[in-house]
Amino acid sequence: MERTCRKVDEIPFDFQRRRMSVVIDYQGVHVLICKGAVEEIFRVCSHYQVDDDIYPLIDMLKQDLLEEYEDLSRDGFRVVAIAYREFPRDKEVFTPADESELILLGYLAFFDPPKETAIAALEALRKTGVATKILTGDNALVTRRSAATWGCRSSSW
Repeated sequence: MERTCRKVDEIPFDFQRRRMSVVIDYQGVHVLICKGAVEEIFRVCSHYQVDDDIYPLIDMLKQDLLEEYEDLSRDGFRVVAIAYREFPRDKEVFTPADESELILLGYLAFFDPPKETAIAALEALRKTGVATKILTGDNALVTRRSAATWGCRSSSW
């Protein structure tokens, strides 16, 4: 993105929408760029883009993408989807209602391994009788993988 982009507005993250957007002034239009939880971004996308071509986001493709997202999650990757929509330059104020009919650009998958000291710390706690609970914003698949990596056992997975 060019350094001459100007931020026009922002729609902050909230835990119900599980996404956030920023709007920039770019090449004569206002572009809403949205990132967030894969399922939530897919829910507000009507199209997807490959190179310069835009295609309808049909249910079969959504299902394939969701399966790939689940596979990445099972492997311990956190995944964030990214989409956008262009608006006329005279629109200056944006709301969550504008996060619709988006064009899916793709997603980012990243791995955030536990600190090397985590397993030893959890084992020391277990030996002293302390029960460990996991509190996370990650999806259940990532949480299961992380817990297994840390040596946590649970019958409630």
